[in-house]
Amino acid sequence: MNTEKLIGKKEKVKIIGKTKSKKYYVGKSLENSYNIYIEDTGDYSDDELIGEEQECLIINIIKNNIIGFILDDRKFLNDIKTIRNILKNTDEYEKIEDIYLMERLKIKGKVLGLYLVDKGETRKVLSRYIRNRNIK
Repeated sequence: MNTEKLIGKKEKVKIIGKTKSKKYYVGKSLENSYNIYIEDTGDYSDDELIGEEQECLIINIIKNNIIGFILDDRKFLNDIKTIRNILKNTDEYEKIEDIYLMERLKIKGKVLGLYLVDKGETRKVLSRYIRNRNIK
């Protein structure tokens, strides 16, 4: 099967382990038995993921390896904490009412979070993305 057609599809995977480099989790597609590599972004401990079933979005094919991204909010919640910590150093921090994840996007193989910083009368849109994914 042409793996390029998989990009943008959701797959249910069982996380079976990590690569030797410890940079990627390896998931086995429950439907098609493909190996899907998911970058370890530090949002989960090994015990939380290995052996668990997760939904993932296939975002890229690199060197005939399928690259996926876990579709759960933990990465985005951690991004919101990071944004909040960065904004604490500004004078306008007291005016911020809340920070929201507006939308998850996939652009050119990168997963992007679109965030809204609500300052009451004014709103600011921020985006954060995961660095380029390269299997080594």
